[in-house]
Amino acid sequence: MMTADDADLRLRCPSCQAVLPEAARYCPVCGYALDSRTNSLAGPASSLDLRLERIERRLAELDQRLLGLERGAAPPVDVSHEPRPAPPVAPVAAPRPTVAQPPQAAPQPPPPARRRAEPRWSGVDLEDLLSGRGLAWLGGLALIVGAVFFLSLAFSRGWIGPATRVTIGLVSGALMLAGGGWLFERRERVIGHVLVAVGLGVLSLSLLAGCDFYDLFSIHVALLGTFAAAAVAAVIAIHARSQVVAIFGLVAALAAPPLLGAEPDGATIAFLVVVLAGTTAITLTRDWRWLAPVAFVLSAPQLADWVLSNPAVAPALLATWGFWLLHVLAAGGEEYRVPRDRLRPVSAMLLLANASFLIWAGFRLLEGGLDGWRGLFLVGVSLAHAAIAAYFLVVRGQRNPFGLLMAGTALAAFSIAVPVQLGGPIVPIIWAAQAVALTWVYTRTRNGYAASAAVVLGAVAALHLATIEYPFWQIDMAGGPERVFLNGNAATAGFLLASLIVAGWLVHDRLVRMLLAAAGVALVVYVLPFELSGAALVGGWSAVWVVALVLWRTPAFRPDIDDYGVSVRWRALAIRGAAHALAVAAGVAAICAIQHLTALDLPLEDAFAQTRPETPFVNAPSLAATFMIAAALAGAWIVRAWDRARGWSIVAAVAIAGYLLPFQVVEAAVVAGWSALAVAIALLVRRDAANAALYHGVSLALLGFGALLTLARVAPLDRLAVDATRASDHPLLWSGATVAGIALAVAAGVAARVVRDKPHGRWLIVAASIAIVYT
Repeated sequence: MMTADDADLRLRCPSCQAVLPEAARYCPVCGYALDSRTNSLAGPASSLDLRLERIERRLAELDQRLLGLERGAAPPVDVSHEPRPAPPVAPVAAPRPTVAQPPQAAPQPPPPARRRAEPRWSGVDLEDLLSGRGLAWLGGLALIVGAVFFLSLAFSRGWIGPATRVTIGLVSGALMLAGGGWLFERRERVIGHVLVAVGLGVLSLSLLAGCDFYDLFSIHVALLGTFAAAAVAAVIAIHARSQVVAIFGLVAALAAPPLLGAEPDGATIAFLVVVLAGTTAITLTRDWRWLAPVAFVLSAPQLADWVLSNPAVAPALLATWGFWLLHVLAAGGEEYRVPRDRLRPVSAMLLLANASFLIWAGFRLLEGGLDGWRGLFLVGVSLAHAAIAAYFLVVRGQRNPFGLLMAGTALAAFSIAVPVQLGGPIVPIIWAAQAVALTWVYTRTRNGYAASAAVVLGAVAALHLATIEYPFWQIDMAGGPERVFLNGNAATAGFLLASLIVAGWLVHDRLVRMLLAAAGVALVVYVLPFELSGAALVGGWSAVWVVALVLWRTPAFRPDIDDYGVSVRWRALAIRGAAHALAVAAGVAAICAIQHLTALDLPLEDAFAQTRPETPFVNAPSLAATFMIAAALAGAWIVRAWDRARGWSIVAAVAIAGYLLPFQVVEAAVVAGWSALAVAIALLVRRDAANAALYHGVSLALLGFGALLTLARVAPLDRLAVDATRASDHPLLWSGATVAGIALAVAAGVAARVVRDKPHGRWLIVAASIAIVYT
């Protein structure tokens, strides 16, 4: 049990002399901010001096007490610089009889000690700043600068030869590296980091000088020395548990081949493989998340340089697969030992970049006559990822994020094999696959960088499609390829469309789904003119029109704008506009179909031409118009809940039918057809009162156009003049004028019957009478 004397030997607050607990940063009584060295037994010399001073003061007090005991009294002697009240000693009193005392009030707690204000700046703080990391790094920099100046002077005056120079560098670098490790053992991590970094730098520079400048030894010897230094740094990093030191060694090792000027050959690749193997072994035993990405960033360009130098295919493929395996193991890291519920974004990015690099390298090696093996290579990539995914999903559970990402990568690689086998370019396909994978990463981790990268990759893939596979300046709506949709470009477009569908399935936000669906509709609308022509193209656009409207009406694609709670006006307007993106895409498809019909299939200047088809309505233009009429009527049924949209869709179908008639039949039949359409749309007023005004206007317009056509081409006014010398070319009351007049009269009468309670109903009756009289 601790006595009072033992307690006094403990450290006390410099302000109130209260006993301090171990590792305290503030005094628990007065709140005084303690120096980190004041309450530490192992610290700088000032802390030891303070403790020695207190022990000496305590010894002096004990000595005075002993002298007082010898004299028969023990008066307290205070030899401290700051007076301290001695605890009172209660006198021993004779026992007194117990007397009942009235109950006393409970003692009030002492008032809280007023906390002493912390000084904003003091000499101790300045000392901490100067003796911390900044001074350590400055010291290391001073060492380097001093060594450089000294060696520069010695080298310039010839005091030291090349071999001695390199030897000095190697020995000093090794000593610094060993000193850094020794300081780590003494818990001086800051100075240890500096010495290790400086030592590795000096060793690398010395090996570079001996190999490249002075030709004292070969590149392979320099690489071996670099590897030895990196191995020592790795041992120090493992013992000191320092990821920074491990990265120092890794950078020194992997940056050595290009710095030393090593050719990208088998020996260099073997050196990289050995270094990566050691790095992978460390990542499997330590939770150092940045070690594997740094290794990939430094090693991938060197392997790419070797692949571009046209090496032998078999060894190059074997080395590429080895690099892929090492980076996959490094990306997993502790996942192979300890299961995790969340996927690290760094691991996900590394895994996707590693798969992309593997596919690129394989395609670069399988060029020329080996193109036919690319599909099989992709199948192998898919199987390799699927094997690792199966391990995680079976051992760690079916919802393991790393296993799910590997499975998604395997599926993406397998799906890429189809368009590649058809001859599609690999670049936009890989970008689209990566965008889907990053979308999945975002749905699992809610990482904003993954979402942004997915958007950028998807946009770049679409831009590649619009400039390389289907250049927008070469769009031609009058022709298509010989193999419609059975070519590499179409396969690429199909893969991008499938990527949008999968991304929409992964994302649960309905606004994002709406935007992805609109992007898919726009993609199909853009690609169709390059693949189809004529009535087939109009039919394709009409089908896209209907599909876009169906998706727009689907609840899974209709966001509730109020859920986003946007208060900024321009952002609210942007979200409202995005919520109708599918409707806009449907409108674009409809406009494209109408433009093609009126510009190519049925140009306006060919209306009422003398040459008409022998069999009306049995030709490609009629088929194109039929597709559009069916799409408009289907759209009216889809948007039947919206009055205006429903009414305008029906009017569009009637207008297309009326536009087709002059290209197929004679003028009198055109008037009869327009009159029939006017009657049909007038009868809709009874069933769709919300659009009555619109239907009335269209009906009157059709009757007006029919009357004008009758007066201009069918029964012009000059035929009213009676000429005895001119014989009639038709039987009595059996002519085109009769058909046109009767059709107009019947249509006007039916319309008047429908709107008999309207003011213009009487005018329709008058118009019908005039048509009969004129006929």
